[in-house]
Amino acid sequence: MLLVLILVIFAWRNKVKPLFELKKTRWVVIFALFASSLFTYYTYAHLPVIDFRPYAIGNNLKIGMLPPPNARPDSVVIVFKYKAKDGTIKEFGMNNLPEDLENYEFVDRTDKVIREGDKPKIHDFTIVDADGHDHTQEFLNNPQYSFMLVAYDLNKSNTKIQSKVNQLADACSKNKVQFFGLTSTVAAETDLFRHENQNMFDYYFCDGTTLKTIIRSNPGLVLLQNGVVVAMWHYNDFPSWDDVNKQYLKK
Repeated sequence: MLLVLILVIFAWRNKVKPLFELKKTRWVVIFALFASSLFTYYTYAHLPVIDFRPYAIGNNLKIGMLPPPNARPDSVVIVFKYKAKDGTIKEFGMNNLPEDLENYEFVDRTDKVIREGDKPKIHDFTIVDADGHDHTQEFLNNPQYSFMLVAYDLNKSNTKIQSKVNQLADACSKNKVQFFGLTSTVAAETDLFRHENQNMFDYYFCDGTTLKTIIRSNPGLVLLQNGVVVAMWHYNDFPSWDDVNKQYLKK
């Protein structure tokens, strides 16, 4: 389709006139380059201006974890694996088993997905402790505000922000506001990171790819209430207790 449009432009190229004079065109190009570079830097150093992810501010994670209405299940067929006399493995379905089945050696029976069904928008989000106990619903059903510090990899996490993290976590503890961390780093390395950075709050565990999807910051802060994403911050915009208390908590 693009090639067809380009051919049209090429055919009438002699009739194409510049919108601006050459000097003005140069300034337009320079401005466009500067603006696009500035926008790219801003979205890298802060959070995206527009968030299309299922974890965006205002979204209810509990609803996002539900399958869509009239969701189709996976379409699955039964596959039988047999070994032929020459040693090759062949697959057969229920309706095309060979007539000379006695000449084959049964190997395995599997279920093969031929068409994936409809999946929830959020399907890999879990909050699990070091012992493997799932606390997802416990946190998402909390009617009070809770802060979730997301760090997909603590070994790559920004350590300069840890003093502000500890100050906010300490203020939350004094005011009975829930504060916890969520990472994909193994438990032993997580405990080491906590001691090195004096984090006096608990870390739980989740898939690393999911954590990257939640927030493009390592670490990033998410404010939840009853499963709804109320606000989130990049570590370059990490809030103080006074900031969040004045705008959200009102304590």
